[in-house]
Amino acid sequence: MAHHDRPSLSLSESFKILSNSYRRQLLIYLQMKSADAVGLDEFVAHIHEKSDKTTTAKRIRLSLVHIHIPKLIDYGVIEYDRQNENIRYRKRTKLETLLEAMPMNAQSA
Repeated sequence: MAHHDRPSLSLSESFKILSNSYRRQLLIYLQMKSADAVGLDEFVAHIHEKSDKTTTAKRIRLSLVHIHIPKLIDYGVIEYDRQNENIRYRKRTKLETLLEAMPMNAQSA
């Protein structure tokens, strides 16, 4: 698994991370799950189920794998096992606080 030790996220970095709905939804999903890690296919199915179905599951997966997961890894927010396709959340209190402060409709929009 990729592992990046970074100092605490700045407020600007936190807002960049939370500026995308897929990243917000992934962080919320990881926080809600009791399991240590979440499979990529499980999360893609979750997002696709909640979507308006104009975006295919394949497109969601590609966006996550090539854009959003790497960005979250770079910020040290998640770890991703490419072989098993498991995503593990690295707790960041600032992100959790910001997510909790967001209105519910903004969390998934």
